[in-house]
Amino acid sequence: MNCKNCNTEVTSNYCPNCGQPKNVKRIDGHYIIHEIEHVLHFERGILFTIRELIINPGQNIQNYLSENRSRLVKPIIFIIITSLIYSILTAQLQIVNLLVVLGLLVIPFQQSVKNGLQK
Repeated sequence: MNCKNCNTEVTSNYCPNCGQPKNVKRIDGHYIIHEIEHVLHFERGILFTIRELIINPGQNIQNYLSENRSRLVKPIIFIIITSLIYSILTAQLQIVNLLVVLGLLVIPFQQSVKNGLQK
């Protein structure tokens, strides 16, 4: 069997020339999730990182810089993910505020305040 990447004869599980696996995995949901986890490469997750940075920020940053970098999410990935979450939340809140201002959405608390003011 020849390598699909470089067309070299392959006798083992990997190509001796380029390192391409002999059998390519199917792209399915499990494969995509595995690749995302591999790119993000965090051991305990973003919520763990946020908790650790809130509880003991100085010690965690010092440990990250000097010894254990696998416990926390990488700083660039952390900034990207938290910025994404922030952007999505603010966009959703702006839509809700717009609907309230236009009168298309009535929040129960808002309705009770209006009823109280009318009495």
